[in-house]
Amino acid sequence: MKKYSQIIFVCTGNTCRSPMAEALLKEYIGEKHFNIISRGLTVFDSSSANEFALRALKKKDINMESHRAKLFDMAECGSKTLVLTMTSSHKNILTQHGYKGDLYSIKEFMGIEGEVKDPYGGDMATYRKCADELERLIIQLGGKIL
Repeated sequence: MKKYSQIIFVCTGNTCRSPMAEALLKEYIGEKHFNIISRGLTVFDSSSANEFALRALKKKDINMESHRAKLFDMAECGSKTLVLTMTSSHKNILTQHGYKGDLYSIKEFMGIEGEVKDPYGGDMATYRKCADELERLIIQLGGKIL
């Protein structure tokens, strides 16, 4: 497997799924091996993480209160960057905009079918379910990239 130095998680607004994935991976493997960040494709006003996303991770003793949404910028990506999107649609958008680096949906990278569904607009249970799904994926990802 290619050796990466940076991992970027991407979702729509960078307030729910991708920041949860970022925080979970940092918690699981630390930041010694990789620069781990998250970005969004449609970001407004450096929003903080969604309140339900914050609470879902707080139940796992992970604090992401300092998160501020940021727009995906190809200039942040180098030859050792792995970009993992939450859905194939996110991946397709980046490809259509000319991104040519290592780009996969997170489930595709793990050899799993499906998408990480957007919890936005859902209740707390929906966010907990999303956080649990991401946690399972992140544990598998850590085993694959280390």
